[in-house]
Amino acid sequence: MTLTLIWLLLQSWLKLKVKFLRGGGIRGKATYFVLVSTNFYNIFSKDSKEYISKIMECGGEIALHFDETQYEMNDEEELITHIIEERNILQGVAGMPVRVVSMHRPSKQFLTKDLKIEGIINAYGKEYFSEMKYISDSRRNWREDVDNLDFENYKRFCILTHPIWYDQTEKENIKAALYDQIIKSLRDKWSYFEENISNFETIFSLNEINILMEKIKRLNNEII
Repeated sequence: MTLTLIWLLLQSWLKLKVKFLRGGGIRGKATYFVLVSTNFYNIFSKDSKEYISKIMECGGEIALHFDETQYEMNDEEELITHIIEERNILQGVAGMPVRVVSMHRPSKQFLTKDLKIEGIINAYGKEYFSEMKYISDSRRNWREDVDNLDFENYKRFCILTHPIWYDQTEKENIKAALYDQIIKSLRDKWSYFEENISNFETIFSLNEINILMEKIKRLNNEII
């Protein structure tokens, strides 16, 4: 298997992936990389499991997004051991084979290696940088003209995109895009407390959250 179409690297809420996929943002098959060790989301939660399931139902493949900074490692063997451990965990959640790993903000040390892992495709392997054209929107910035790709010299492309940068309305800059996600997280956090603390709305109402969000929005508009 080769990742000839799209890498979709998840660095935010899993529901953004589902929204992006359902909205027709992808033409063809895509691989969605999911972090196991992260503070962004909990892959064992009911919501996360549903999002992962919906991604697969829509034709997406689930793969591992591995964060090497979560571990103290002394050698390559330990790195591979932790990758396999997280791969097995994600397979259990997805209920499907996980065949690909991509590193989250890989270190220079990792990038210099062409790491080989039995039974797992390394998305940072030399094949995807020397034999294909690699394009990324990291930090919401395409570093080259994606409207005019070099099809004469490259037959295959690896395109790395992040759902967090895209919505129904285009944001003018990276701050505006991140701002939207930050204020939405307030509502998500309120919902979590409301589900787990009896009569929570009598303590902190949803209307208060909405008022707070409006204040933040006005402040943000002044800054931007």
